[in-house]
Amino acid sequence: MKLSQVLELIPPHDPEDSIKVNEIASSLEAKGWEGQPLVYHYGKLITGSHRYAALEKADIPYSFEIPCLCLSEIFQEADLDLSEIMTEEGSDEAWDGAWQFVLNSLPSNITEKYGIQY
Repeated sequence: MKLSQVLELIPPHDPEDSIKVNEIASSLEAKGWEGQPLVYHYGKLITGSHRYAALEKADIPYSFEIPCLCLSEIFQEADLDLSEIMTEEGSDEAWDGAWQFVLNSLPSNITEKYGIQY
């Protein structure tokens, strides 16, 4: 996904560590993207508040490609049905309190692989 598209996503929360944001921004400028992809669902990021803030800060072109995955793709990889799990919890596509339950459905090897923390 191009940087210009990523910056339209809503971050999960404000980053807590400005030093980490600066380090990531410097690394982006020097080496490009390193590490796990950003994970999003319906226009909202599930992971990457520090990486998102670093993208806003870094001096990189809007055409810069950022690896991103839709949450539904990750659930497919885990052989789970995201919509079924969200329905069981009474959730919809909105960002709400059901996310902890939904993300807890993922096996640990998947959450570690994609940096999903809840």
